[in-house]
Amino acid sequence: MKIFSTNDRLKLSGDAQCQMVSQKEMASISTLSSPSEVLAVVRIPEIELTSVNLANSQVIALDDIKDPGNLGTIIRNADWFGIKSIIVSPETVDEFNPKVVQSTMGSLFRVHVYRTELPTLLLELKDQGAAVFSAEMSGETSSILESHGGPGVLIIGSESHGVSKEVSSIADKKVSISGMGNAESLNAAVATGILLYSWTKG
Repeated sequence: MKIFSTNDRLKLSGDAQCQMVSQKEMASISTLSSPSEVLAVVRIPEIELTSVNLANSQVIALDDIKDPGNLGTIIRNADWFGIKSIIVSPETVDEFNPKVVQSTMGSLFRVHVYRTELPTLLLELKDQGAAVFSAEMSGETSSILESHGGPGVLIIGSESHGVSKEVSSIADKKVSISGMGNAESLNAAVATGILLYSWTKG
């Protein structure tokens, strides 16, 4: 890991080393229009994915989420509610996209994101006893998540098309969030946060 900073009073722990840079140099390194005073360059971890690792936990599955802000916020939501693993389809935005990393606010370091073909892995998890829930407009009330509350998978679909038919067909239950106003739908990240609240308090 390499750390750059414009603050010469920065205190580091462990063996971390810091290189001082000017604000102009920081601006050229960072992708942000208003960079902070600290920036770290780290190696992308290689995490082995096996269905056995996921079968006994609560997992989020993202089916073609395209917006970096949504993915980053979903990762942050997962961290808040104690979800340690997220599986994403190959077409989902890269979890190391700079906007995704920024919007996770550090949660990316605590939540593992696995990129894989969803149908194959979901079927493997079902075979190992995991319950699979799909968030859809036509689903049952989200209170069924409260009554479950155990190991399983919660599928969130793309912002524009929702959960694909192939992935939806694998779900044991379809769940939705009851609304009281006139909005057509909820933002994917907002919906995920609400559903995770119901699921993790069960």
